[in-house]
Amino acid sequence: MRVRNAVAFSVLLLLSATVFSGEVDPAFEALAKRIERDARKQDVAAVSAAHDLDAFCRRVHGNATADKEFFAGFVLEYKKSAEPGEMMCRYAEQGDLSFLRMRSSGEDQLALFRNANGFGVQYIELLLQKDKLGKAVVADCYPYMLGEYVSQSLQFAYRAALREANPTAFSEVVNEKLDVERLEKLLLMMQQSEGREFQAVLDTFKTIPPASRGVKTLHMMRVNAAREIDDKTLLEAIEDFERAFPGDRALALLKIDAYQITNDQTAALKSVDALEKAVGGDPFLNVLRADMNIKAGRIPTGVALAREAADQLPEMLFAQASYLHALLTQKDYATAVKFLDRYEQKFGWNDAAIAQDEHFAPFLASKEYTEWKAQRKPAKP
Repeated sequence: MRVRNAVAFSVLLLLSATVFSGEVDPAFEALAKRIERDARKQDVAAVSAAHDLDAFCRRVHGNATADKEFFAGFVLEYKKSAEPGEMMCRYAEQGDLSFLRMRSSGEDQLALFRNANGFGVQYIELLLQKDKLGKAVVADCYPYMLGEYVSQSLQFAYRAALREANPTAFSEVVNEKLDVERLEKLLLMMQQSEGREFQAVLDTFKTIPPASRGVKTLHMMRVNAAREIDDKTLLEAIEDFERAFPGDRALALLKIDAYQITNDQTAALKSVDALEKAVGGDPFLNVLRADMNIKAGRIPTGVALAREAADQLPEMLFAQASYLHALLTQKDYATAVKFLDRYEQKFGWNDAAIAQDEHFAPFLASKEYTEWKAQRKPAKP
């Protein structure tokens, strides 16, 4: 069960410590539920309409007093081309997107979403605010696996364009030599990454002075490039990320991914525990735990965890499929056919398609399955 980066355009993309309590404006929760509904319906326009692009652009700029004309032009062009709803709709299309809860971080109100699919899990927080008319809106988006708010990733491209258009204004925003050099290195790493020159990305990172490496974007680009090289390089990149940002939320997801690659299931399970603490609890994480325990040879434990997840998430295909796979691994075909009655009624069952998966072959040839198939009840239309 690998955790994958599901957002192709955000190779660059943690939040400060958050709390899971406090009063939440009902308008924010209602907005989050509406976004979940519209994203599942693939209504990009409706999800985009919930975003305040002016607020987002101000977060990208970070200093709206420098070159107001350039900033105004940026806002105008961004509004013409941006479809911020595409990201959440893409998540919903690729997996099961669910709104989990509201939580607060200082004065910020954050809507936590989970996106689960056959590759693993991703968490996304939307920063919700009130606009000048008092309407609840989305001001920014924070995908955990990417390490930053989307606005922070765009700051580098924005500042590069500002430097070209107005060097004086650029110097007001970025006034330290190290910051300028870091921007140049980051832009070079972006070009190298786009060209799939992953070793070059790592080589460029090494040329950045240690004093200038304290930016998550740089480290995330290094991690993404290292993933394409080998396991040792990936683990080194993650260890350096942890030294630079101890306790950072991205670490749990990064480590789960890395330890699955290296087949260190014990370490991966510890990272799942850290992730659960970070998000305030999520029953889907038992799907990951089940898979890890089965891979480690602890099959009964894996089956128990998979069943717990299936019981807690009866509407989620991935949780139900995880339990079925666990039963087949245990060769508990009697329980599997009983479970199939419920599974088929809710999600359907295609013998021909299932037969393509070798994991199912012994089960499909079993006496229990043959008898179940002979007396199976037709699924609801």
